[in-house]
Amino acid sequence: MMLLSVETDIEQIKASVDGAKLDVRSAAQKFAEMDPELAKQNKKPLTFNGVAYGHGGRAFRTKEQERKEAQRKNDMATRIQSRVRGAMAREAYNEKLTAAERIAIRIQSEFRRRQAQKKLAELRDRLQREQTCAVVIQKIVRGRHLFADDKPKLSTLSRFKQLTIFRRLLLECSPADKPGKRPAVFAPSAMQQQFSSQCSVLTQRKQRPKLG
Repeated sequence: MMLLSVETDIEQIKASVDGAKLDVRSAAQKFAEMDPELAKQNKKPLTFNGVAYGHGGRAFRTKEQERKEAQRKNDMATRIQSRVRGAMAREAYNEKLTAAERIAIRIQSEFRRRQAQKKLAELRDRLQREQTCAVVIQKIVRGRHLFADDKPKLSTLSRFKQLTIFRRLLLECSPADKPGKRPAVFAPSAMQQQFSSQCSVLTQRKQRPKLG
């Protein structure tokens, strides 16, 4: 009984397989018997998954997809150009900034050099005036004994001449005003003021008219 049931099952399986083969063949025949006009209209040979032979997904792209792809490429190219131009602009700016700093340093150095030269010239003039004043003061100190009160033999005229000479020396000692330059302030010493007062007194005595 068992053998009969197994054989029956095998026969049924074979029959079902044969039926499936017949169904597949009939389906193939149906596809082959399709209207030839429809086959002509479909120029692209299709594969099993519906994609044409020798073509990728590009064959099925629409115009909108192509436009988006072109726009994406243009945007990418624009970004690359912007980055390159930005890098070039930054490099040019850094070069200009470095050149400007060098020029500023040179200008400052030249300005400081001129200021130093001007200050040196002023110091030289001041030193020359001080040396002249020192010489005059030495002459005044050496000739001070000529104006002592214990010299009654020295006539008034001789004293007047000596004071005139000393006044000239004092004028030489005073700084001369140069054009375009601020005049320096000259403060006379006590000795110089004394000699100036003596010169003025002697001048008044000489110019005083004699009575009788």
